[in-house]
Amino acid sequence: MKRVLVAAAVVLAFPGTAFGAGLVQQRDLRPQASLHTLSPGTFQLVGLHWRGSGRVEYRTRDLRGGWSRWRLSDDEDALPNAGSPESRAMQGWRVGEPQWTGPSNAIQYRAVGSVARVRAYFVR
Repeated sequence: MKRVLVAAAVVLAFPGTAFGAGLVQQRDLRPQASLHTLSPGTFQLVGLHWRGSGRVEYRTRDLRGGWSRWRLSDDEDALPNAGSPESRAMQGWRVGEPQWTGPSNAIQYRAVGSVARVRAYFVR
């Protein structure tokens, strides 16, 4: 858990450095209703953002090959305050709260409802 807090602090304090050091990986995903699997390497934390009124569900595979339960990537508490500069900068993106997955090496996701774009952030 301490590693996650350190990684999150680095991302917030030095976002360019965190991406450059490989701690955070961003991937644009294809929004689709069917199940899709992505193996971005090892990660311990994942957060999904998307555009549209629908939602994105996902599960992760641990290093032994077992899959987690399905999770809903949505948390209104993770959103910036309405009318704030951060809210305006999001320009229609919905933000899912980053969730601890434990050491994982793959994610399966599916869009439910109207989803135009999906972006995933993986933290190792």
